[in-house]
Amino acid sequence: MSNKEEIINEYNEAAAKLDELRKKEVITPKPDNNKTEVFFPQFSGEMGDLVVECKRLADILAAVEASED
Repeated sequence: MSNKEEIINEYNEAAAKLDELRKKEVITPKPDNNKTEVFFPQFSGEMGDLVVECKRLADILAAVEASED
């Protein structure tokens, strides 16, 4: 497997984990008004780390692709 493929796999894994965590975040109706939803971030730290990791990997992939041209 090439280095580029490994980076793509790492990126895909991090992006999938980020999507999974986003789906797990809790959104519940506010008790006094059923039209208002309250967002309770449970995974904000881990999600922030994954966003940074995805950005880092995307930057590396862009550099790899630029060097291939």
